[in-house]
Amino acid sequence: MGMTGNGESQEKENQTQLEGQEQVASHQYAARSGGVRLFRDLNELDAHELKPQPTELIPGFWKLLPGVVAGKIQDLVNWSRQHSMWMMPFGTACCGMELAAFIGNKFDFDRFGMVPWFSPRQCDTMVVAGTITEKMAPAVVQLYNQMAEPRYVIAMGGCAINGGPFYTGYNVVDGVDKLIPVDVYVPGCPPRPEALIHGVYVLRDKIARVGKLTN
Repeated sequence: MGMTGNGESQEKENQTQLEGQEQVASHQYAARSGGVRLFRDLNELDAHELKPQPTELIPGFWKLLPGVVAGKIQDLVNWSRQHSMWMMPFGTACCGMELAAFIGNKFDFDRFGMVPWFSPRQCDTMVVAGTITEKMAPAVVQLYNQMAEPRYVIAMGGCAINGGPFYTGYNVVDGVDKLIPVDVYVPGCPPRPEALIHGVYVLRDKIARVGKLTN
């Protein structure tokens, strides 16, 4: 019994020591992070910290928000679609380099909610950047048909719009709109990433008008 009691007391002492070390570590972290403290559960909080915080601690933006927001479901759907376009990159020529620059960190296309995805079944936006040959045409149509609806297409560069310098070539499609419907045309040979950004804005405006009456 004596040894058992000694073992229990040693275990309690170790637990107390461990809790003390965790508390010291928490305060050290708070000192380094500007007052932020770490807790495992709410029981570790003091009673006054569980009370509602004064309104001056609430960000000003939230004070202006109403308790109820009225709107149309179509507007909410349009807003979510235009800010979450999953892009199917289809770069086949020099325009593909400008598309890669658009995806890179300098232009940061993630801020538009766009994600490059190389599986058409999860994508809703195809960017055709480059020349489309007759041999490649069936693959373009197949990928477009496999994309999720509603789906959108951006034709980037002269080759994708009308064949570019290879216009009327024996093996070149004179514009990808001969194969699939195109929503936005971005001219240039090749167009700069800024031009593609403008095309993205145009496409977002088009998505925002879905379901609305226009003159």
